[in-house]
Amino acid sequence: MAEEKNPYAELLHLPHHQSITHPPMSMHSRAAQFSPYAALVGFDAVIAETGRLTDRKIELSETDKEFIDRKLMLIDEAVRGGQHPEITLRYFVPDPLKDGGAYEEYTGAVRHIDPVEGTIVFLAENGRSKGRTVRIEDVAEMADAWADDPDEGNR
Repeated sequence: MAEEKNPYAELLHLPHHQSITHPPMSMHSRAAQFSPYAALVGFDAVIAETGRLTDRKIELSETDKEFIDRKLMLIDEAVRGGQHPEITLRYFVPDPLKDGGAYEEYTGAVRHIDPVEGTIVFLAENGRSKGRTVRIEDVAEMADAWADDPDEGNR
């Protein structure tokens, strides 16, 4: 087989051209031309959000709702009597971006129960001002250490 002649053989040995009017590009700038770019800006965030899991809100039975209502009445009586009972709640927090949410647990001293707004308002860490507020309809479980509820054992 005969060797093929390279049509560009004479160009291979010519000196590299350097412009007189334009300064040479830095290695960093030159490398940046070939770096990957995000053709779909924000696409990674959309994929991550889609993959994020949320919980469904549990629908309580009538018995569970009555149990929580009795506890709230006892707590409300204690608050009206000048006490600030400490309770632990497990409650649902709706997700602002998609259906569902997550369950959180919180322990704190009750400042007051607002029947109009349907909320439980806790004391702030300073013990005087308004702290966290939880909607009563979002409460899934309630436990308290301050009151002995005779019905608690029957639950």
